[in-house]
Amino acid sequence: MADAIDHCTSWFEGWWGELCCRPHDLDYAGQVDRLVADGRLWSCVWHSLPDIAAAHPIIAGVFTGVSAVIATIMFIGVRLFGLPFYKRAGKGKG
Repeated sequence: MADAIDHCTSWFEGWWGELCCRPHDLDYAGQVDRLVADGRLWSCVWHSLPDIAAAHPIIAGVFTGVSAVIATIMFIGVRLFGLPFYKRAGKGKG
């Protein structure tokens, strides 16, 4: 059995996992300024919606609110606990 993908370290892989957490991992690996990388994650999660919400304005509104809360929690989490991951990701850089 293949290992589960864990782009959203210490957080569940929602609809934003591949779309937002993976690029955040790449930003850390590329040593993009940490605040910029974390801000990109926050913005991406806030503005991402699952496929089910795309065609339904009311559902999209609900998911936008949910996404805003999740994005804020994730941003606080990476600001408080992300530095060790950022440093570790930078060590793999040429």
